Amino acid sequence: MKISTHNLGLALLMLCLIQMASQSALVKAIGDTFSSAQIVFIRGAVGLLLIIPFVWRYRFAALQFSNLRLHLLRALFGVLAMACQFFAFARLPLAEATSYSFTMPLFLTFLAAIFLKEAITKTIWAATLGGFVGVLIISQPGQLDLELAGLIALAGALFHAVVVVLIKKLSALEPTITLMLYFPIVAVIAFLVPALSTWTQPDLLEWIYLILIAALGVCSQWCFIEACRRVHTPLIAPFDYTRIIFAGVIGYFFFSELPSLLEVSGMLVILASTLFITLLKGKQSKSSETTQ
Repeated sequence: MKISTHNLGLALLMLCLIQMASQSALVKAIGDTFSSAQIVFIRGAVGLLLIIPFVWRYRFAALQFSNLRLHLLRALFGVLAMACQFFAFARLPLAEATSYSFTMPLFLTFLAAIFLKEAITKTIWAATLGGFVGVLIISQPGQLDLELAGLIALAGALFHAVVVVLIKKLSALEPTITLMLYFPIVAVIAFLVPALSTWTQPDLLEWIYLILIAALGVCSQWCFIEACRRVHTPLIAPFDYTRIIFAGVIGYFFFSELPSLLEVSGMLVILASTLFITLLKGKQSKSSETTQ
């Protein structure tokens, strides 16, 4: 059975979100030992080493400069988003930091309409807001205290949304390997000095964790870029909420974090919102194929 371009994009997006949740779990496992700067630097350095063979394979065709400004902006906002995320999770309660990070789909929905001129239907708005309600049920943030860490977490969510918009724009202009190349270069340059000034020597197991974090980052980045080529940008918003479901499953099996009944209810709300938009878009795709 032939899979449609749209469904392949959704499958790649889900695979990306699973990898991102796994990466977050590994960061959580070593977050008390290493500074955020060191983790970001190693993520960039190891990621660059993993990408170089593919750059070599394409005879350095990935080193394109026609859209250098957009590439550098995308890399800069990506590095800032990652740094903000690590900072927030180190200084805020997990529930509060999670609530802040999941404002990203809301930012993305607005930015896609403004800068990509993509139509956002009432259905997509409903699915996006429904997923956000599910996240609030799970995290139970109460009254969020907008101190410095909270503002930085919100900034990280906004930066992440900007990255998605830039990737969507660049994916129509450049090959995937080019989009993947600039991020680790900027991460290494930006965090070299902060990483060295706070360096803690990893042992063998910690090196394995750090390398896995980088590998998952590279793989999730590839999946996400390829998904952006195939999926309408506003659809990414409601799907992004499923990360918290994957994180809950990983937390249960690897950190013995048993979800409460309220958390399970929130996961079901997220799942329902995502399934709703998926099934609706699937019907629309079939209808368009029939009329052609």
